Amino acid sequence: MSSVASDAYSITERRAFFLLCVAAFGTAFSLPLGRAAAVLSLLLLVVDCIRSRRRLAFPPVAWGWVAFFAVAVLASAFGVDPARSFGKLDKLLWFLVIPLSATLVRTREREAHLMRAFAAGAGLLAFEIVVCRPLQVWFAIRDAEGGGDAFRMIRDLGSMTDGQMLMLGILALVGVIASTWRAGGVGRGHRVAEGALLVLLLLGLVINLKRGSWICTLAVVGLFFVSRLKIRYLLLLGVFAAGMLLLPPVWSRFSDLRHEFDTTRGGRATMWTRIAPPLVKAHPFGMGYRALTETRMQELARQQHIHVELDRDHLHSNPVQILVSLGWIGLGVYVLWMAGGLAGGLRRVASAPRGSPGRAILLSQLLMLTGLILNGLVEYNFGDGELVLLYAVLLGIVGVRAETDPSL
Repeated sequence: MSSVASDAYSITERRAFFLLCVAAFGTAFSLPLGRAAAVLSLLLLVVDCIRSRRRLAFPPVAWGWVAFFAVAVLASAFGVDPARSFGKLDKLLWFLVIPLSATLVRTREREAHLMRAFAAGAGLLAFEIVVCRPLQVWFAIRDAEGGGDAFRMIRDLGSMTDGQMLMLGILALVGVIASTWRAGGVGRGHRVAEGALLVLLLLGLVINLKRGSWICTLAVVGLFFVSRLKIRYLLLLGVFAAGMLLLPPVWSRFSDLRHEFDTTRGGRATMWTRIAPPLVKAHPFGMGYRALTETRMQELARQQHIHVELDRDHLHSNPVQILVSLGWIGLGVYVLWMAGGLAGGLRRVASAPRGSPGRAILLSQLLMLTGLILNGLVEYNFGDGELVLLYAVLLGIVGVRAETDPSL
C-alpha cells in the first residue's frame, strides 16, 4: 500500500481492517474467534464513519441480502413453526459483513493482506487434519480392544465445512502467489513459506476425504489456470489429480459416488426426489427458515415407505433447501443475489488490465465465491456459520464496482 493511501486511513479504520483480517484468519478454524473479530471490526468502522461523516459502502449485492432476509422473515411468519424459524434467523444477520468488507477492502494491497490472513488460518486447519487427526485415529485404534478401520475413522472425522475451507484457502493463496510473486519484492524465504503452506493445504484437502470439495477445488483451480493461460500449471494440476486417484482411500471414495444417485439409500438423491417435492407442493411459499426438522423428514419417509438418513434437518443443497424453506420466491431471490455477486466479480476481472498483478487476486476471489456456490449445489453451506461469514466477505469484495476500486 502506498504511503499516500495509508495516510488516507484513520487509526480507527486501520484497526477495523486488522480485525477483519483476524476474522478471516479465525473463521477457518474457530467460528467464535471469527465472529468476535467481525463484530469488533464493524463497531470500529461505524465509529470511524460517524467521526469522519462518511457512509458505509452498501453495494447492490448487499440489497440482495436485504431482499433475501425480508423473504425469510415473511416465509417464517406464515410458516409451519414461526418460533423455530425466528430463532434461526440470526444466522442471516452475519451478512452484515458484506458492507464491512466492501468498505474496508478497496485496494489490491488490502485484498492480498486479507487473502493471506485467511490462507494462514486455513493452514492451521490443515495442520490439524494432516498431523492431529491421524494421531487421534492411531490412539483410538491402539486403545480399542478389537482394533478399528483407520480409513473409516479418518473419513468420519472429516467434514464438508473443512473441505470447503481448504478449497477456499488454496484459491486465496494461489491468487496471492500469482499476484505478488510476479510483481516482485517477495523474498525467497517468503516464497518458501507460502509454497510450504500450499502443500500443507493440498495434503489437508486430500486427507479430509470429502469428494465434493475435491471436485470443486479441481474445477475452480483449473478455471484459474485456464483463465490465465497457464497450461503448464493446468497439466501439473492434472498430474496431482491423477496422483490422488492412485491412493486407495481416494479411489474408494470416488467409487462410492455411484451410490449417491441411488434413491433407495436415503441420501441426497432420496431427499431431492422423494422428500423435497411433497414439501414444496404443500408449501409453495415455504415452510419457514430452517423449519424443516428430522422428525418431519422421517414422517415423510414412513408415509412413502422409504428410508432417509437419520439426524438430518436439511436437504444437502442450497437451492433445494431454500426452495423448501422460503418457497419459489425465496429461491428466485437467492439465484438473483448470487448471480449479482458473480456478475460483479466478472466485471472487476474484466476491467483489470490483462496480465496485471491485481487481476490474479480479483480472479481468485471470484472463483472462491464460485466454488462456494458450486459446493452449495450438493451441500447446504448456507446453513454453516463459518461459510456464511466467508460468503459475506467475498460478496462484499466483489460487490464493489470496478470503476470505484483504486486497485484497478
